[in-house]
Amino acid sequence: MRRSLHDLFSRFILAVTITMPVSLCMGADKPVVIEKLTVDELLPKANEGDATYQTELGLRFFNGNGAKQDFSKAVQWFQKAAEQGYPQAMSNLGYCYEKGNGVQTNFERAIKLYRKAVDKGLPHAMVNLGHCYRRGLGVEKDEAEALRLIKDAAKQGLAKAQNDYGMLILHGIGGEKNPDRATEWFRKSAEQGDTNGQHNWAVCLLLGRGVEKDEKEGVRYLRKAVDQGCVAAEKDLGLCREKGIGLEKDLYEAAKHYFRAAHKGNRQANLSMLRLASEKSPGAQFVYAEYIRLVKKCPDEKQKKIMMGLYHAAAQQGLDIAQAILADLYFEGNYADRDYKKAIYWYQKAAKQGHPNAQHQLGLCYENGWGVKKNIDKAMAYYSKPALHGEGPSQMQLGRILVQKGNYKMGIPLLQNAADKGQAAAFNSLGICYSHGRGVEIDHAKAIDLLQKGADLGSSEACFNLGVGYEVLLPEEQRDPVKAVKWYRKGAELGHPEAQLNLGFCYKKGRGVKKNEKVAVQWYKKAAEAGNISAMNNLGICYLNGEGVEKDIKKGLQLMHQAAKQLDKAQLYLAHVYQDGLLQQRVDIAKASHLYLAAAKQKAPDARPLLEKLAEQNNAESQFCFGQLLESENKSPQEAIEWYRKAAANGSSRAMMRLAHCYKKGTGVEKDLSHTVAWYKKAAAAGDPEGQTKLGTCYMLGRGVKSDPRRAAELFQLAADQKNAVGTYSLAKCYEAGAGVDKNKKRALELYKAAVEQGLPLATAGVRRLSKQ
Repeated sequence: MRRSLHDLFSRFILAVTITMPVSLCMGADKPVVIEKLTVDELLPKANEGDATYQTELGLRFFNGNGAKQDFSKAVQWFQKAAEQGYPQAMSNLGYCYEKGNGVQTNFERAIKLYRKAVDKGLPHAMVNLGHCYRRGLGVEKDEAEALRLIKDAAKQGLAKAQNDYGMLILHGIGGEKNPDRATEWFRKSAEQGDTNGQHNWAVCLLLGRGVEKDEKEGVRYLRKAVDQGCVAAEKDLGLCREKGIGLEKDLYEAAKHYFRAAHKGNRQANLSMLRLASEKSPGAQFVYAEYIRLVKKCPDEKQKKIMMGLYHAAAQQGLDIAQAILADLYFEGNYADRDYKKAIYWYQKAAKQGHPNAQHQLGLCYENGWGVKKNIDKAMAYYSKPALHGEGPSQMQLGRILVQKGNYKMGIPLLQNAADKGQAAAFNSLGICYSHGRGVEIDHAKAIDLLQKGADLGSSEACFNLGVGYEVLLPEEQRDPVKAVKWYRKGAELGHPEAQLNLGFCYKKGRGVKKNEKVAVQWYKKAAEAGNISAMNNLGICYLNGEGVEKDIKKGLQLMHQAAKQLDKAQLYLAHVYQDGLLQQRVDIAKASHLYLAAAKQKAPDARPLLEKLAEQNNAESQFCFGQLLESENKSPQEAIEWYRKAAANGSSRAMMRLAHCYKKGTGVEKDLSHTVAWYKKAAAAGDPEGQTKLGTCYMLGRGVKSDPRRAAELFQLAADQKNAVGTYSLAKCYEAGAGVDKNKKRALELYKAAVEQGLPLATAGVRRLSKQ
């Protein structure tokens, strides 16, 4: 095993040798203060001809440090300094010619420049020229000359040269081979902070090559190299973790190191990570799944299948982070079909192990009813666990709920803690508290300051509330409609529907911005597309009136009807349209009555008296709707009964059914089964399918009437003929049992299937039962 490990490390050292880069330099005579100067501050001295400043300016442009990277400008400044015989500039200009940075590649020109700098004793140029000799770039290949040049630079104390010289004599390149002496040069390079020197010295310490073996010190130098971006060292740290060399053996941590090295292009690290995953290490399985998802971006279905399999394998072995990520994938539906049930299952597994994100996500699920029945108490319980451990998002969610419940003593400190951790939504919630005096004294200035912080952190909700603050909440003398528009716009651009709605309204009315009805319509559309009911209402009115958009009554009414499902304003508007036959619509008192009823239940002004007025005009549907309103108010059920009687007398079968229900339950009247059946009979005679089904059930069971299965089946048939699902289902049961009709299981199966198609899931049991026979 020792020999295999030695060979593995040796391959990495040789790889570093082969790809050893040349680089730019800045001489030791550079003033310290020059590093602190900006490009603009360097320019005057550079323009005056100071070669040091010219070279520094060239480096800034070459590296994009304090200025936009521009190789051409870098070459110009290096050229100016080189013409003055400044060796560092000569070497750097040679590097540009060698690499083709800012100039066309010209190895011969690079060699001339390197030699001039070498003649002036610049060790960095010696290294660059030495590597050209080693590879035969612009000169005949001469490894002995390469060795001589790099050795001279190393003796002058250049850390990079010390490492490179060590590499050459380790492998006998140039005619001198001395592995033990190489180790000493690696140490010198490492102690000066050279990344590759640190890596190679670490390997020597780990293997005890040319030095007493010291695994812990070796790991320490590997970490130093990793901190400076050495990919090979990152990979070797993974190997140490995997084998327990200088570190506690930990395959999960090993896989993480391999992941980082593979992400930066180290192929062997990729293979090592895959090998660990294939050995069923849950940590490695998870890490390799992450590699496929985050680095490879799941390029095809095969990769996606492998990735999901690895997540599952790691999760089933109990790795909490794998369980949490797997739950996320099922919840989001990005790499697998969205499945809330599976998401909840894996969140719960991870949450039991204390995974904070899983606990937080379960809180969100219970708060919003995602995949589970909405339960605020459970949501709070899940939020509280990570919140107690200082998790900002959970503190914010828990604090917000507590404040909503009026528990300011606990809620506000949690929100403050979350805000201190940079949670934008926490600033928003605190701002609302101070603007409305919830648990604190009203302080508009502090509210605005908090909302401003939330908005600056990207909270669309804070942007919206800041807009509301400047428009209506602040004292009148502090209101600023222009600022309101500014923040509505920012919130709208972040996708906040209410901000889009309010911005549209500002454009519609010319409030804080120049009036522009077309722009108003654009913002109403965005908000409506996001499901905002008020925006649908406003957009509908724009279409109906041709404001900011071409007049389109059909489209306008469609939008108004969508809004009327929830919004009392839209309900009242449409009620007037149907009551008076406006907008090319025929008069429809029934529609108007139902719209007035919906608006009245939402306490809309005028809706109740307008509905009562229609009822007094002896319209059956209006009388029925007014009775429903009275019954819903729980004030005068007897009065509701009277209006139902009037509606029934005018032929409303719905009122007849309601009266039957009232007698059955004793609502506004004494319970009386005979009256219930009597009203069922009247409704059934009026052709009401529900009445026919209810009456059929009474005849089938002998409730309030003498049992008569044949009459029951006849009534079920009448309801089924009207596509009534319950009637169809009841008739199917009759055919299956031979109750009131001849037994016919084929006909029963047909009817069960029809009931399912009509929307009655209960009938599926009948379909399954008879399909097996």
